[in-house]
Amino acid sequence: MEIRNKNTGEITTKAEFQNQNPELDLPRVWTDETLNVIGYDELHPYAPTGLPSSSLKEWVRDGVTLMDGKWVYKWQEVDLYDTPAKEAAHLAREEKAFAEGARRRRNDQLRTSDWVVIKSQEDGSAVSEIWKVYRQSLRNVPSQEGFPRTIIWPDVPS
Repeated sequence: MEIRNKNTGEITTKAEFQNQNPELDLPRVWTDETLNVIGYDELHPYAPTGLPSSSLKEWVRDGVTLMDGKWVYKWQEVDLYDTPAKEAAHLAREEKAFAEGARRRRNDQLRTSDWVVIKSQEDGSAVSEIWKVYRQSLRNVPSQEGFPRTIIWPDVPS
């Protein structure tokens, strides 16, 4: 439990308060009356609603405020990175992760269609043109414009 000093506005935890005031005989469960006697208010949990507006931002605590008669944390959306270099590094890592995911999906789809090639080899027949085009389209996915964020996946032949 976090608590707020009514006089100073300082935030602390119940455990920290007890450690700093071992001479006080406090009950195990604190009520509003207990907090009133020691001059503190309970700080109620409150989280920002929704995700930050972009992957380059985050929510940070920005003090406390009285809301509907209860003390809660205020939240502010701030930039995740304080320099352009850190932001660029983040975007590069994000792009790499998208590309790895797309390649994994592409490889899975190729493996899923390997049976067509194996069957043709076993039968001594040629792989049908539609399957050749499909598998080549999968191999070409990383060279598509917009890769890895925008991908046009080929349809599996029926």
